[in-house]
Amino acid sequence: MLSIAPNLPRNLRVLDLCTGVGCIPLPFQHQLSRRRPDTLLRMVGVDISPDALQLARDNTERVLRDAREEYNVLPPQTQALEQIKYIPADVLGKSPDHPTLEAALVLKPALNPGESRVTKGLRAYTAKTFHILICNHPYISPSDFLRTTSRSVREFEPELALVPPPNSAISHEEEGDVFYPRLLEIAHQAKAIMVLFEVADLSQALRVARIARRLGKELAHEHARMEVPFPDRVGWDEIQIWRDEPGKVGAIEESQTIDGFEVIGRGNGRSVFYSKHHVRDWFSSSDKLRLREQIIELSTQGTS
Repeated sequence: MLSIAPNLPRNLRVLDLCTGVGCIPLPFQHQLSRRRPDTLLRMVGVDISPDALQLARDNTERVLRDAREEYNVLPPQTQALEQIKYIPADVLGKSPDHPTLEAALVLKPALNPGESRVTKGLRAYTAKTFHILICNHPYISPSDFLRTTSRSVREFEPELALVPPPNSAISHEEEGDVFYPRLLEIAHQAKAIMVLFEVADLSQALRVARIARRLGKELAHEHARMEVPFPDRVGWDEIQIWRDEPGKVGAIEESQTIDGFEVIGRGNGRSVFYSKHHVRDWFSSSDKLRLREQIIELSTQGTS
């Protein structure tokens, strides 16, 4: 998708929340650097688990080591992997044992005038904003975890990475949605203009899209009251739901609109894509149809 943008920023900043062992930032950095060597990609991966972050660093180093052994001199797309940063933080901001995301990334001034080593080291690097936010976070409700996930998933994948913390104040169905309002808040703080969240199914995709629409209206109303200039107001200009088989023959023609949201492709809902009007500047008007087709193709391939 990004590879066809003629006006992609020279320095592109991407934030990957709940990064786990680095299964998103590693291929993202590699693929975009290979297709767009003119773009300097800066990626930050965040996770609450020290073990997961160490595995992410180990995986990155393993790729670099293998490339050095094969090529002696790292290819440009592999050199870009050296720019990935992994930091510990609590995305939900509820754990007293972990730094909040705001403190770790300096998304807004911290109440504590002191500065951690992580914060100091990343202050210049993050520049407090990101163009793109991506996240494959815990989104399976406790009941669905027991009822619908496979035995291999329950036995071999950490529940922390799959199921949000319990919340007795909401329904069983909505327990899987705990992260989404917080992630949208972070997207606002980071001034992200393109966001992609994974979801479990079409029902959750629609709930998540509605959350964004509702929060966007509330914040936009508040900004209008405060006379904030239009380009700086929050809210999403486009919200799309991508199915898990968007590349099937005829998928473009079968796209539909549900409750005002465009649903692309075939199969179950698999992710929700948000963008702001700034993204239009990355693509020329003649690229609109090609971009839509590219979204479908790349969603199938799982690349950037």
